[in-house]
Amino acid sequence: LKASIISDSFHLPPAVLKVFAHTKGPDNIILVSDVAPVAGLGSGYMKWGDISVEVCDDGSVRLPGTPYLAGASSSLLLNIANFCRHTKITLAQAIAMATLHPAKLYSLDVHRFDIHSGSLGQFILFDFDKDTYKITLRQVVSPYIQS
Repeated sequence: LKASIISDSFHLPPAVLKVFAHTKGPDNIILVSDVAPVAGLGSGYMKWGDISVEVCDDGSVRLPGTPYLAGASSSLLLNIANFCRHTKITLAQAIAMATLHPAKLYSLDVHRFDIHSGSLGQFILFDFDKDTYKITLRQVVSPYIQS
C-alpha cells in the first residue's frame, strides 16, 4: 500500500510527514503536488475558474476568509525539499518518491529514468542547500523543448 502525500506543510503538518516516513518507509511513499493555476502570482484575492481564492502570504491557497485549503501554490521541488527537511529522508530518496515511485505505480516504463548513450533524457538542473533544504531550479534540459 503506497501513500501519496503533499508535503507543502499546509496539507499535512511536519509531524504527520515524520509519521509517514517512519511507518511507510521511503519505498512506499509518493510525493505529489496539487499546485493551483494561481501559483506564482503573489498573494491576494484571485479567480480560479469560477471560484474566488485567496493566496496567503505564507503561500497557502484558501477559500477567502476561511482556514480551508483550496489548493496549493508550491511546486513539487518545494514538496521534495520540505519532505527532506522534516523527515531527514535523503534528497535522492525524495526525488525517487516524486519520479520513480509514481512511474512504477502506474506501470510506466521506469527505464526512461536510466541515463545511457542514445537515450532521450529529460533533466532538471538545480542547486540544493543542505543547511536550509532549499532547492533552486537552474535549468530544464529536454529534447522536447525548443530554445
